[in-house]
Amino acid sequence: MFSANGRTKRRTETGSKTTSVRRNWKEFSCTICNKRKTLTNVEFGEQVLCDCGNPWLRVTKIKEHAVMANPEEMNGVATVEPDIDLNGYTKLLDTTYPLLSKFREAAPGTYKHSHTLTSMVEGVSLALGLDVGLMKVCATYHDIGKSFNPSYFTENQLDEEDPHKDLDPMISYNIITKHVSDSTIILLNDSDFPRKVIEIISQHHGDTVLKYFFRKSKEKDDSTFRYKTTKPKCIESAVLMICDVIEAMSRSLAQNGKLDPMNVIESTINDLIDDGQLDAVYMKLGDLKKDKGSFRKRNGRYLSKKSSIS
Repeated sequence: MFSANGRTKRRTETGSKTTSVRRNWKEFSCTICNKRKTLTNVEFGEQVLCDCGNPWLRVTKIKEHAVMANPEEMNGVATVEPDIDLNGYTKLLDTTYPLLSKFREAAPGTYKHSHTLTSMVEGVSLALGLDVGLMKVCATYHDIGKSFNPSYFTENQLDEEDPHKDLDPMISYNIITKHVSDSTIILLNDSDFPRKVIEIISQHHGDTVLKYFFRKSKEKDDSTFRYKTTKPKCIESAVLMICDVIEAMSRSLAQNGKLDPMNVIESTINDLIDDGQLDAVYMKLGDLKKDKGSFRKRNGRYLSKKSSIS
């Protein structure tokens, strides 16, 4: 028997038969309290929560071993080692990266939201076979444009602070929706960001309605209060959009003690489909069912924890 880097393997021989112990390991780091932890025998891609209630961020590698040396029993299958490959995105995910440091200082509430979203999209991306590094970067920087006017976004406001209170709904609409183009401009001016990242981020609101200010305006036609951006054209943009809406809605409902995690996930996906936001994303019906199952499995437990601590 030997162990290294969290891996444990035990092998015993009896005649021609050899068996081994199956074990997987993951290392996590909390976004809030910075506590680090290594866990074994957790499901690949599973959401894990810190004792303080915040999601753990997976770091470096996740490995799963299933070693059996009896080919007659295992049909020749020996070892399985799925790893998270950040594909060169490590630099952009480093908390000391200059742009990320400025983001954290300018809009701490939005920065926290983005890190929560990063954990959500990571689990779903693993389940769907997407590029995890790409998705983590998109989630981390998707709202960086809010750093230009942070106080106009609820996650950065104090309890009694509401700069929109006396503003015309259309002015508020222009301020809020501008954060998408601002994010694009910021990232275009940093040569480290691939075009793919910027395209995905530019589509994460599609042409959805800014419902709060539409209702406040009391107008009958919602077209004036829709984002003027492109609808998702790929599965990556769709996943980012869905997770973003789920996280924002869950945060709001949890504050009012009305959070039903499974209902939030189901209603969010159905509403986006009904509104035509996912029309340009090629997806088989079977894949859609798989996607819904992934969102429920990967994020349902986290949202339930969020509800219980609110």
